[in-house]
Amino acid sequence: SQSFSAAAAAIFTDLGARKPLLVLGHNDGLWALGAGDYRRARARLEEVLAGARELGDSDGICNALCDLGVVALYERRFEDAVRLFAESLELALQDGWHLNVAWNLGGLGCALATLGELDASARLLGAAEALHERLGQPLGEYAVRAYDECSAPVRERVGEPGLAAAWAAGGALTEADAAAYALMAVAELAPL
Repeated sequence: SQSFSAAAAAIFTDLGARKPLLVLGHNDGLWALGAGDYRRARARLEEVLAGARELGDSDGICNALCDLGVVALYERRFEDAVRLFAESLELALQDGWHLNVAWNLGGLGCALATLGELDASARLLGAAEALHERLGQPLGEYAVRAYDECSAPVRERVGEPGLAAAWAAGGALTEADAAAYALMAVAELAPL
């Protein structure tokens, strides 16, 4: 609960324990995101990102970037979402954080769908779905609506032969190949 979080924050502040404070700040950002308060969610997650960068906390940076990407999807800032998910994906790969790779592949697939890059989107969404299934860990509840809405341009047409083939091809990729494809697709976009 948020009252427990506030009490814990006071203790961690007294102890000078910055990393646990960042975790609490991240959780506060996710609560705001779940409540639909995107402005507060973005502000809290940006604070967490800055703190994680100061500490050199790669996991904290990766996680904040990914969730800022989710906020960007909700706020319809799709070019920002691409940038945030791509940076997070690179860190997730470096750190071997498989679940965050899946989140970032899906987030990039969603952002690319809204930008009209349907074939690339279908490949990434297929890859993300397959990775989530292999890991046995679905997308977090606070992100589901954003991913569903933003992937609609592809999901509504996935029965078309070209998009169905792209989705299947993405699902057959290894995690490393899917990530490499994602970063290549992002690099080929017009400057964002």
